[in-house]
Amino acid sequence: MVVRVSGSHNEGQKAVAQVLAKLDVTLERGLTSAEAGKRLAQYGSNAIVEKEKSLLSKVVGYFTGPIAYMIEAAALAVLMCAFD
Repeated sequence: MVVRVSGSHNEGQKAVAQVLAKLDVTLERGLTSAEAGKRLAQYGSNAIVEKEKSLLSKVVGYFTGPIAYMIEAAALAVLMCAFD
């Protein structure tokens, strides 16, 4: 059996046993708490940090999109007819 693992060292082509040996884990026990803590300290948490949108970006976002464009076009048409 071959496991697909992404990485820069071509690990995607190695057999499961080789990957498990390299990562020092087994399928039955996984990581120990000590090893998990060590890897957490070494690599950091496995979290994706979302960038905060600026207020201007949020406001502009309300006026973009197909429905917003239709409403804006209708408002423009009404204004053009009102001043005609």
